Amino acid sequence: MEFGKDHKANIPQIFYESKTYVITKRTDTLVREQKDFDWSKINYLVTDCQGCDLKVLKGCGNLLESPNLKVIQSEVDVLEMYRGGSTEEDISNYLKPFGFKLKHWFNANLGWGERCYIRG
Repeated sequence: MEFGKDHKANIPQIFYESKTYVITKRTDTLVREQKDFDWSKINYLVTDCQGCDLKVLKGCGNLLESPNLKVIQSEVDVLEMYRGGSTEEDISNYLKPFGFKLKHWFNANLGWGERCYIRG
């Protein structure tokens, strides 16, 4: 994702060098294609995708309904680190219908933070 207006001010040692296009798959598609992987055994999901965390969670589709999945930890933009980056509000609103509520948080004081959502 492109850097947002607060990226340079908060982390000046990281800079844009080049762009690379990659082909991605939705998480639910990847899991469905795996023959030796049992999603129902997963109880803790972590996303740390430099502003794309909401896209990753949406790509999980109905996998987020798995009753064994109890905790989701995601990186969020506290400031505009990435253009269109995932915010706490975006992720909280998306996870609410799946029964997840924000329980713990950490801010790195660099414009981003971690949010921990627990089902129930």
